[in-house]
Amino acid sequence: MVAAGLCLLLGVAVVLFLAVGGAGRGPISSNGADGVSGEPLIKLQVRSDRSLYGVGDALHVEGTVAAAANAGGLVEIGVVDPEGRLWAFDTVKLSGAAGNASAFSASFRAVKEEDQAGVYLIQARFGGVKANASFLVSTSNGLTAEVHGLNLQGDGGIGGEVRSRRVGDTLMVTGSVTNLAKVSSDLSFVVELRNASSSLVESGYVGTTVPDGGEKALTVGWPAKSEGIYTIYAYVQNDAQSRRIISNIATLTIRVQN
Repeated sequence: MVAAGLCLLLGVAVVLFLAVGGAGRGPISSNGADGVSGEPLIKLQVRSDRSLYGVGDALHVEGTVAAAANAGGLVEIGVVDPEGRLWAFDTVKLSGAAGNASAFSASFRAVKEEDQAGVYLIQARFGGVKANASFLVSTSNGLTAEVHGLNLQGDGGIGGEVRSRRVGDTLMVTGSVTNLAKVSSDLSFVVELRNASSSLVESGYVGTTVPDGGEKALTVGWPAKSEGIYTIYAYVQNDAQSRRIISNIATLTIRVQN
């Protein structure tokens, strides 16, 4: 982690993540099996139908079991909120097999204003095999910071349009963080990179202290590893090890080409 050019009111800190699981926080989850104890021939995958949900958006979860799994087999799906509480749960049956995989899906309630903004975890289990995924929830509940001016370094303009990069380029994402609290606060600027299937590809953060009403420009980056359309999600936490979000969630879409 490298922090440079910090000023009293406006500072810039830069963190470069060269690999998943390197400096800073690694990916929250993946769509692959995270445990195959007892049933090594089964591959379980799960994901949400989108990466970001706001108030009124209903959650839909889907996935596959790749193995000699019989249609009608049961998959347990739990959704855990940022405080570690069970937010939703269902048990669903596998549908008929398509090739070597059987599918499953489940629909849950819509996000409410009183729900905690943050990173929610999906935990699926089929027999002795488990898989995890994650999604973001944005509400105005308990927000004490703001992210604005999200941009990919080297481009003009702010947000909205698709930016283009090539495989091997470094994706340097910059945003301004404003402390809305009435006291000086230690804040973490967190940036996620998710693909078109809502899967988390990269994540990283940089921490700093922002005075009451102050603002700092912060940057997080990684090398672009494969082509595709990706969405960047940036937000603020008061504890990088927590899953609670205390700001709006800013977004930016990029295209990576060979």
